[in-house]
Amino acid sequence: MMPFSSINSGSESPFSLSSASIPASITRRKSHKMEHIHASYESIGPMGHAALWTNFAILLFAFTCFTVLSLRVPVQKRLYHIIFILLTSCSLLGYFAMASGDGFVYIASGTKPIVYRQFLWARYAYWVFTTPLYLLNFAFMGGLSGVGIILILVADEYMILLGVMAAFSDNEAQKWTYFVLSYIAYVVVVYQLLIDGRRTVASKGEKTACLYTAITSCGLILWALYGVVWAFGTGARILSVDAEIVGYATLDFFAVTLLGLWFLLTHGRNAESIEGFWTKGLTSEGVIRLDDN
Repeated sequence: MMPFSSINSGSESPFSLSSASIPASITRRKSHKMEHIHASYESIGPMGHAALWTNFAILLFAFTCFTVLSLRVPVQKRLYHIIFILLTSCSLLGYFAMASGDGFVYIASGTKPIVYRQFLWARYAYWVFTTPLYLLNFAFMGGLSGVGIILILVADEYMILLGVMAAFSDNEAQKWTYFVLSYIAYVVVVYQLLIDGRRTVASKGEKTACLYTAITSCGLILWALYGVVWAFGTGARILSVDAEIVGYATLDFFAVTLLGLWFLLTHGRNAESIEGFWTKGLTSEGVIRLDDN
């Protein structure tokens, strides 16, 4: 049932006014106004719900696979596995919320007649956590500097924030300005990963450099397609809500499940070992000691 819908009962309330007690002129004026404020709704249908639950099951399978793969390598080499496990778990929560009917609002169009479109803000909520983790895998594999990592993480959050602002904007010019600005942030991410990243990864050997270029390029192409789905869905409202959900679910399948398995199966065992605090915790080295005196 759509919000603000009314249910007519068979019995008349003692506090209601019959049409006979209302002057005809007022009734006509009210009907005339109601014609102008009539609104319609665009909501998730059976296909959209099926896509959400299907991708939830796929992500659960991916989460299990990533966990099993992490147990097959030493603790010192599990960094990439842990990152993929974390981002997949966040995606699982997001898809469960959306499939269960939570995490959405209705946004009115800026045109007449008014159309209220269902907007799944839960998707952006889990993107806040998953996309930085996704980029960290590429950054660590490419050996980016600390400054480069900060740049791509800030640019990523910038993209998500602008996407939300564009979705809620009822001004067309403002909406597409936000969209263009988000793609400028995307260009920053592309430059850091494909230009600076390729320079630094060259020192790790030709095999790793080629793998980095292939995986990163595929990941960034998929990211660009997310923007295309947004433009035709939430942006221009050409795609239905169901079609937009299917588009995102398909991209998530390729970007998280397939690319994650590709990444871990090809690079997971050859990943650099991480020692010290990250794998062994606090030892006697570097611990503050307090004398009895």
